[in-house]
Amino acid sequence: MKLRRLGHRLISSLLAAACWSGAAGAETLDGLWTFPGAAAPSFGVALSATAIPSAESPLQLGFRCEITSPRPYEETQLRFTVRNGAGEPVGTGAILVQVARGTTFADISWDAGTLPYGKYTALIELDFATTQDTAKQAFLVKRVSGDYLRERLAALETQHRALQGNVEGVTGTTLTEERLRLRYGVADFVLETAAQAAAASDWMRLDAYVDYLAAAETQLRASLTFIPSADSGSTAPAACQEALGPLQIAGGHFVDACGDPVYLFGVPIGADSPLSPQRAAALGLNVGLLRVPPSETLAGREVEHAFASRLTEALNELDGLGLRAVVDAAPEDLGAWALEMWPEIRGGDFMDLAHPGARETLSRHLSALVPVLAGHRAVVALNLAQDPRFQMMSEAVRLQFIDYIKERNPDRINLNRKWHAHLANYEEIALSSADAHAYPNNRSFQFDWQTFHRGLVERYFLDYSEHVRTLNPGLYQMVAPQDNLFAPAETRWGIQREAFAKDFPINACTSEAELGSDFYAYHYPGQSATYTLLRSFAPEKPLLNLSNRIAVPETAPDRWNYRYVRTLLWEGVMSGVSGMVLAPDSPIYRSPDALEGYAVGAAEIMHLAKRVRDFQNAPAEVGILFSDASKILEDGHQHLKSALYAFEGSSFAGYKVRYVTESECEAGVLEGLKVLILPETPAISDTAFNSIAAYVEKGGRVARVGTPIPYNERGDSRNDVLRNTGNTVLVRGLNLPTEYLHAMDASAVMGTLPPIPRPVNAGGYPLEGVKTRYVKTDAGEFLYLVNLRKDKVMVHLGQFELRGVDMMTGQSMSLPAELPSLEPVLLRLDSTQNLLTVAAN
Repeated sequence: MKLRRLGHRLISSLLAAACWSGAAGAETLDGLWTFPGAAAPSFGVALSATAIPSAESPLQLGFRCEITSPRPYEETQLRFTVRNGAGEPVGTGAILVQVARGTTFADISWDAGTLPYGKYTALIELDFATTQDTAKQAFLVKRVSGDYLRERLAALETQHRALQGNVEGVTGTTLTEERLRLRYGVADFVLETAAQAAAASDWMRLDAYVDYLAAAETQLRASLTFIPSADSGSTAPAACQEALGPLQIAGGHFVDACGDPVYLFGVPIGADSPLSPQRAAALGLNVGLLRVPPSETLAGREVEHAFASRLTEALNELDGLGLRAVVDAAPEDLGAWALEMWPEIRGGDFMDLAHPGARETLSRHLSALVPVLAGHRAVVALNLAQDPRFQMMSEAVRLQFIDYIKERNPDRINLNRKWHAHLANYEEIALSSADAHAYPNNRSFQFDWQTFHRGLVERYFLDYSEHVRTLNPGLYQMVAPQDNLFAPAETRWGIQREAFAKDFPINACTSEAELGSDFYAYHYPGQSATYTLLRSFAPEKPLLNLSNRIAVPETAPDRWNYRYVRTLLWEGVMSGVSGMVLAPDSPIYRSPDALEGYAVGAAEIMHLAKRVRDFQNAPAEVGILFSDASKILEDGHQHLKSALYAFEGSSFAGYKVRYVTESECEAGVLEGLKVLILPETPAISDTAFNSIAAYVEKGGRVARVGTPIPYNERGDSRNDVLRNTGNTVLVRGLNLPTEYLHAMDASAVMGTLPPIPRPVNAGGYPLEGVKTRYVKTDAGEFLYLVNLRKDKVMVHLGQFELRGVDMMTGQSMSLPAELPSLEPVLLRLDSTQNLLTVAAN
């Protein structure tokens, strides 16, 4: 699991120092666990404590304290207090410390042999015997044993089963009632996994599961008591009579037989999946990814006919549970027989799917698989491949490339000039060279080669797509590459994502949501930027993430995992995704809070699908140039980072943002934009450059860095530049997100962007880290907002003071207001307010 940077206080609580007798799997667990919490300095004096295990006794609570001070202090008291759940002190200790200037170390300990089993807090303080506040370090302390944890689990299971009838009796369709059922379903799954942890003596995990179950049972009992009178939030729309009929694609969305939008959230289905289909259905999920590789359909070069009955049985089971299925052809698992016959297929760190043997195997695999899928109403689509990577460097490919170059460059002398080469004839063309100064590493050559190579990959999949269409004309297809669009050098072995988005009826990817940020509560813009870019390639097609590996910490305070995962889902759909499937190795399955966040976020989006569609269908006011030529030039180092920063900053301005590619510039997409952002762009095609120049001359608003676009797509120097006009906003400073946010603010102040509620601070300045989106439809006016910062923040909305009801909770809300971290809100605004009229007045 990648932890990266999650924030100083949160990280300190995750990296727990645990003390116990024996190893984590030992049957003789009986001792103390300590988990560091928040620290508070005092006038420059910092106290940092580390738990130290005792060699003599597992019940000796000891801490090594490191005191850092800018000045000496005499007769300073270092003390600790241990309190129980009621806040009553159950243990104290103190020593005198002579604090020196710089760093001073001191040890303090207490015999906890009489401490009953349970959870406690320990506070270590440095008291200066003056009015100066104490420097502090907090700890969570647990007195545990294996028998104690097993007894707690047994008691909680009894309580859980006693609630089953009450939960099943909740038959309403509101989101409040759905959340209650989902939390019970997650707790039911946790009981199962907790029993496995107990059997394996995995004490730390068992303890985490027991803590979750205890909190869940308390919350469930409270909810069951008050739910009849609760303001229960949004009610689910009436289900379509053909709710489980085949899905269609219309207007960039999956729709059911009634034309209503459907958002898909699910898990992989199969022997290796952490969740069974029954469990997925109990958690309210509506799709499963069913992996059917060649190793299952083919036995040698013959079809394994038994697979058809197994697959049909699996599809019927999903259908009976109300789950749809996306089938993954999984060509990377060709089977042992294929690798024995063609061992060279396994090359480097990925399968060479371009190998003739692999091609033959995959073609026969699809011929066996696709007919079995016909007639199953549960089947949504077929995925041809996940994370495909190609590096076609064979002699046959070289000869094809020569023909490609000859056709486009009949003048060899001119070709030598472009490539800075000395070719005596075309047959001398090589595909690579270890010499950094040789022509295969020249900008112009790389543009030609990478364009050709990615075209081969596109043709490769289009051939299979045509083969599938002959077998099952109505079956939707997709290819799901990795979400590495902003990774330098990706074009050397990747695919042309814009072309694939246009070639297939469904746009797809695989992804990893990482933790850690210096400023935000999680890694942002991350997936939001990727979804926005992919949706921009093909706004008329749905977008699926077929393997989302959402990283979560093992433990986190204040239900952080729940809030983070739920926010990640909402940010995903607001960025254009139509659904996602959890990766089979995602840490979510081991974090009850995170799994609950996934189930609840999915339920909210399904309930509010029409409103989500309204936000996705809203036209984009702001476009960011994304240049394929700049991505190839020098492996994209300059352009990609700048394009990410531009998205990050402008996404907090309140307006819908999209990316605009070179081909879209040529197709006239610029005419529909209010503002075009030009990040650092060293190269662009001549036709796209001319389209942007025409947009500028017509008075189009441009926010740009001051540097010119010096090269065309081949890396040749350009003589003309884009003119700065009165509608040009120059992005000054360090070309960081904040500068792009202020450029958006300038465009709004100058009247280029429409007046809408957008996040600002009390002084009216743009508020980085808070996202809002506003739409007005026939159904009313709606505002989505979420605070992505680590801490709560006061949010103003410019000149607007708004009221509304949060459609997720049913609670009323007024703005300006203080927003907590990672708590998305979807407001139906008061019908007496017409924002555009208010703004105009």
